[in-house]
Amino acid sequence: MTHTSIKRNAFSMVTAMVVIVLLSLLGGFVLSLSSSSAKQTHAQYRKEQAMALAQSYTEAAILVALKRDRALNNCIQNITGDITTLEPAVAAGATAIIATTGQGYHVDVNISYIGNSTGEVNNTVCPGGILNVDGAGGFLDFNASFDIAAPIASVNIIVDVFVRYKDPLAPNVAASPWITFHRRSLQKI
Repeated sequence: MTHTSIKRNAFSMVTAMVVIVLLSLLGGFVLSLSSSSAKQTHAQYRKEQAMALAQSYTEAAILVALKRDRALNNCIQNITGDITTLEPAVAAGATAIIATTGQGYHVDVNISYIGNSTGEVNNTVCPGGILNVDGAGGFLDFNASFDIAAPIASVNIIVDVFVRYKDPLAPNVAASPWITFHRRSLQKI
């Protein structure tokens, strides 16, 4: 063997090692980018699910509020639920399971009533109802009119929906913070 062939073999070996190192770095970068993209896609999916749940619970709250007889102060003010992929028998402790595993959503709906239920002065909709006519028929809310003897009967509700969930991809799901999606809507009923 000559001296030149040894140099060529060594140069080929060094070149091959540099190419392998560069390809491994490129592969690591692609893998990291793919992982980051998957996490972002998962987070976006969870947020879209929370938005869909908030819309559904808003519609359900409106239907429940329409069904109740407000003249009898038979008003609903809160709806709470857990949506999980668990069996119905296990769903009783679903909030704890959501908190520890991150699988599922916890939904809390608060309903606030605005206005009088029957149009009569001092007939509030529910305990906690807001913006009602005062005892003297004062112009305090949307139900008041210029004719105190016959105010306009109008009831509106404010529906606040809070959808909470945890990131199941977090290293410690139980210690990770809740992610909350809030939706507020005003509805005339």
